[in-house]
Amino acid sequence: MRKFIIPLLLASVAASPVMAADRSNRDDPRARASEEREQRKKEREERQEQAKERQQAPVQQQERQQAPEPRQQRQQATEPRHERQQIQIQRPNTDRVDRQDRARQRPNDAPAATQQIDRQRFERRQEDRQQDVRQRVERQQDVRQRVDRRADQVAGQPGRDARQRVDARRQQWDEQRAERIARQQEIRNRRPPVVSPTPRPGTQPPPPPAARPATNPQVNWSSSHWRNDRRYDWHNHRNKYWWLFQLGWYSDPFGWGYQPYGIGWRMWPSYYSSHYWLNDPWQYRLPYPPPGTRWIRYWDDAILVDTWSGQVVDVIYNFFW
Repeated sequence: MRKFIIPLLLASVAASPVMAADRSNRDDPRARASEEREQRKKEREERQEQAKERQQAPVQQQERQQAPEPRQQRQQATEPRHERQQIQIQRPNTDRVDRQDRARQRPNDAPAATQQIDRQRFERRQEDRQQDVRQRVERQQDVRQRVDRRADQVAGQPGRDARQRVDARRQQWDEQRAERIARQQEIRNRRPPVVSPTPRPGTQPPPPPAARPATNPQVNWSSSHWRNDRRYDWHNHRNKYWWLFQLGWYSDPFGWGYQPYGIGWRMWPSYYSSHYWLNDPWQYRLPYPPPGTRWIRYWDDAILVDTWSGQVVDVIYNFFW
């Protein structure tokens, strides 16, 4: 008896807390809410399964209707093999015929298409070349117009062509040069200027009374020797760099005007003062003067003067513009 009573007591002790928990869960509103949620979920799942079954039912019926009967399947399976082979043989033959027809048509159509493409390319190239030529011509015209405008602005004569202005300037220079040459010939035919102790128009100073000092030796100069030397080609140098020979207005110390001097004549000291020296003769492609001499500017002439006696050693008429 003891063996049966002891386990019954133990089972009752273990079940008492579970029963108490069930009663507490029933009384607890949270537990009730959770149970209700689980029930709702189960009901939703059941509804979804039913809806899926309803949707799948018509699809299965259509498949059954479209599915061939077992008799038809058996008939297709029992068809002779030679008929299937004939069908397979006929298909590639038709494909070959179509390919041959296409191949025959291609060589006839290909040349025409290629010719059209070539013509289009050729026309495009011609249009591009013509456009390039037009652009070049327009650029050249723009450059010429800009040059003319700048030249007009510099000269202060807007509206005139640069070439016409240059031609007019050259014509003016030629006229002035012709006048100077005619005046030089007239003066050369005259006698040398009169010696006078006082400066007057048409006179020259007397020779120095003292002897030449040792520090200033006699000048040995050949005017024809250096003129044949190519290094001193001042003509071409003046044509290239004409602006170097435009020194501006000449201020005559006595105000007598232009009176050309010849070799051997003497000049008044005021004409060959340091204000009229050409400090860099090579700039004008002139030879460097020997000791005791200086290149000077006398109006538009370049004169080599002996600074001790004032005697003219060499002269270049119309040297400056």
